[in-house]
Amino acid sequence: MPTKIGIVLALDGEREFSEGMKQAEQSAKRLDQELKNLESEYSGNANSLEALTRKQELLAQKQEDVNRQLSAAKGGLSNASKNYTDAGKKLKEFENDLEEARKELQRMEDAGEKYDSTGEKLTKAYSKQAKEVERLEKNVNKQANEQAKANVNVSKWEVNVAKAEGAVKKCNTAVDKNAKYVKEASTSADKCATSIDKMGNEMQETTQEAQKMGSGLKDALSVAVGNLMSQGFDMLIDGAKQAAEYVVEVGSRFETSMSKVEALSGATGAELEALSDKAKELGSSTQYSASEVADAFGYMSLA
Repeated sequence: MPTKIGIVLALDGEREFSEGMKQAEQSAKRLDQELKNLESEYSGNANSLEALTRKQELLAQKQEDVNRQLSAAKGGLSNASKNYTDAGKKLKEFENDLEEARKELQRMEDAGEKYDSTGEKLTKAYSKQAKEVERLEKNVNKQANEQAKANVNVSKWEVNVAKAEGAVKKCNTAVDKNAKYVKEASTSADKCATSIDKMGNEMQETTQEAQKMGSGLKDALSVAVGNLMSQGFDMLIDGAKQAAEYVVEVGSRFETSMSKVEALSGATGAELEALSDKAKELGSSTQYSASEVADAFGYMSLA
């Protein structure tokens, strides 16, 4: 019985989530520009209550945008994951149909129904069954490709979620910090924040303390990397995903892992390149793959 060829699931239903992310990102960028304009407008008076209050209003609007961005990304990931699961189910159906068709073809051979009375020409029934097997083989191959596409799409949305989470975290920090400055300015005699100067920069003491903390964090991270690499960790692997193209899986997984490291750690440029090189180096010199090492960096960024 003819079976419907697999639907292209990799992009199915994701348009609304992509558009939602795009609109939220564009709105957040516009607000970033407004924040820059505000800095210019209040240059030399950035610690005033008026400047800080206006900044807080813009940050609150941006906070809404990045949260909408994250919501759309999570929706896209959920949709992509469902498409991947559906593609796997459809692939399994085709594989079962193919197995049954092959069994029937073998039964006809064993029963002597392959050739007609001349012993040379294939019977119509056998030829028809052979064509059915061929058709189902094509269906299985096509659906396997669709599942691989869906798997890559899941990885893409995982990166989108990680980036959006990083944007939300960064924005929340800015909102909380500026709220503190607003409170300081509202209670001070000159209506100016005491933790930042007139240019909006944190006081030197605070900056030095942050540098000390950053140095300590780097040392702790170095030790953590050594401990993690020596002890190792078990990677949870979804058995269903093993059906996807392995070559595509490896390449996209490493890129996805490093993108998550970039989004969660804030590493950029030379720092990110150094982390990528280190992941590849450890991947070639230890029992772990480069992707697993990159995932480890991501976990430590979350910590």
